[in-house]
Amino acid sequence: MMKNPMSGFLKIMILGSVLLVLLDIGAIKRVTENIALSAGEVQTINGFDATKLGTNMQNAITKEAIVPAKKASGIDLMMNKHASTIKFLCNTFGVNEDAIKTELRNINNDGTVNELNIARLGTNNYSSFDRGLVEYLFNYIDKNPSLVNNTHVPYNGSSTYVENLIRYFTTVYPEVDYLTVISIGAAESGYYQVKFMLNKNNIYGGMGSGGLIQYKTIEFGTLSYVRYLANNYYSKGLNTPESIGRVYCPSTDASGNRVASPHWLNLVAKAKSHYGGSSNNITPDQLLG
Repeated sequence: MMKNPMSGFLKIMILGSVLLVLLDIGAIKRVTENIALSAGEVQTINGFDATKLGTNMQNAITKEAIVPAKKASGIDLMMNKHASTIKFLCNTFGVNEDAIKTELRNINNDGTVNELNIARLGTNNYSSFDRGLVEYLFNYIDKNPSLVNNTHVPYNGSSTYVENLIRYFTTVYPEVDYLTVISIGAAESGYYQVKFMLNKNNIYGGMGSGGLIQYKTIEFGTLSYVRYLANNYYSKGLNTPESIGRVYCPSTDASGNRVASPHWLNLVAKAKSHYGGSSNNITPDQLLG
């Protein structure tokens, strides 16, 4: 019987295919092992576990994403609320605003803030944030004279600005009467236009040993005038032109009694009529322009 020549050929082909498959499987296994080995080597380089890299990165991103923004402190929130007041009053006193803010942070570093006594001067509250800051700044310049700009700047601006300064500072010292204060100043300074007085930033005729007192700026001079009346007259019950005038601008009547100068009272009365109906409703924002 004749043998089928294809059967032997087919067997050879099948056997070869099986061998190739076996070789491929072995190759694949070796490649896989090499990859695993390489990964293992990378994993342990310098003791660093590379397999954790992805997890660590993910954790880091997650933690960064959920870290809350740093909250502003109580004193910073308070200073932000009164930013214009702080800026204006620091300019008025000739002190560095950043230095004042730093000191206020140090004073209030326990987290508690009293808006009516921002610098913790004594135990009493002031009538407003502005009043507490003003008294603190007077205390600050007394204790730190080397940190104060005392450059004299003669005033050559409008009378309206001076009147607005009085309007603001009489809200800082609410115990004084705005209309009386602005009228006395007008009587003394020719409605805030007498150049000799404005050159010295003195609107009320205050005298010292060297003559008319000179103030460094019109802002500081006006504040000093309002504070002077508050501390030396109103706090002592002298709160009318007649009672103020007996000390401020005295005269003697026919019976020899000490009284306010009639001429001075007349000037103040005319000024009161001029300013009657106006108010002291003004803010540091408006003064800063």
